[in-house]
Amino acid sequence: MWVWVYLLLNIIIMGQRLILTEQEKKNIQEMYGLINEQTRTGCIDGNCVDGRGTYVWNDGDKYVGEFVDNKRNGSGTFTWANGDSYVGEWVDGLANGSGTYTWESGHSYVGEWVDGKKNGEGTFICANGTEFKQTWKEGVQTSGNDFTFSMGEDCSGSSGTSGSSGSSGESDNYPLPENWKDGIMNSKWVIMKGSHSQDKKYPGAKKAIKFVQSKVGTKVDGLFGSNTESAVKKYQKDNNLTVDGIVGKNTLSKMLT
Repeated sequence: MWVWVYLLLNIIIMGQRLILTEQEKKNIQEMYGLINEQTRTGCIDGNCVDGRGTYVWNDGDKYVGEFVDNKRNGSGTFTWANGDSYVGEWVDGLANGSGTYTWESGHSYVGEWVDGKKNGEGTFICANGTEFKQTWKEGVQTSGNDFTFSMGEDCSGSSGTSGSSGSSGESDNYPLPENWKDGIMNSKWVIMKGSHSQDKKYPGAKKAIKFVQSKVGTKVDGLFGSNTESAVKKYQKDNNLTVDGIVGKNTLSKMLT
């Protein structure tokens, strides 16, 4: 399909190149599902196949940068609907190379990335300018200041390390819902990868995940994905708990101390 679109844009007739107007290009893009003019989603500008363009998703996420084979490749900026952003290098749609991730709060992380995960040396920079050197391997911190970035908008109340116990006081901003506390402590529920999808069925799931994230020092967004799972495993390892990435009774008991 992509080939035909670009053939239409570069037809050679009798040795003369057919030049299409911008409106005609947009009509063709819309015809082939590359752009939805009503919602302004899809490839809204430039070349999102092999070149430089702007692509907007239905949920509000946006990428502006280089594409190769219809994937993010080269340099570009990805901005999430919640205000977070990543500016840096990409390979096959994932952050690879040098890049900066900036949270909506103003905190940022500058360092190396491999397959979308922090990997190598980097620096966590608070919104107030305070810096914390860190080393990561496949998304798991291995050395340096283990700083929980959601400790206040200006990194106040922290000396730069949160400690393995996670008892930093920041969890006061993300209280654990009582129904989830009772469910886990009575061994009826657990918090694990994908639990955020159960928020409607089990109210408070995302709030419970935020509590966990605030304890293990990862991004507090209420979504339990691979990064949160890795952070939970590190927390469990540091506290001599079973390392499975699942927050059950024993792990939660430690978090509540």
